[in-house]
Amino acid sequence: MPRVEYRESVPLKPGVYACKVSSVDEDDGQFGPQYKIIFDVLAPKSAAGQQIFGWTSVKLGPKSKLFAWTTALLADTDADIGPGFELDTDWLIDRQCRLVLSVKPGVNGDDRNVIDALLPVHDE
Repeated sequence: MPRVEYRESVPLKPGVYACKVSSVDEDDGQFGPQYKIIFDVLAPKSAAGQQIFGWTSVKLGPKSKLFAWTTALLADTDADIGPGFELDTDWLIDRQCRLVLSVKPGVNGDDRNVIDALLPVHDE
């Protein structure tokens, strides 16, 4: 029988964290299908091993969060993200980035992290 370790979720302090994408899964959201993206925190060392969850619509257009995040995650590739581009979400797995996090109150009153921006690993 699988074992599950007890863990409490404590939000990370606001700041910039080095991360990598560990999974991208389609999920049913309040307003329709969405992607649930899980990021593993790599640095700073004090936060390494934590996970951050982010959600995007499944639409890949110039004004969508998925477009912005995909552009940042594939910034060091030759991907031409525009008309005619089709994203295979598996391409995002293990891609590294920097997450800009803040802390906001959740619906149940507990504080939670919010992804304010997803940046490429290196500035252009």
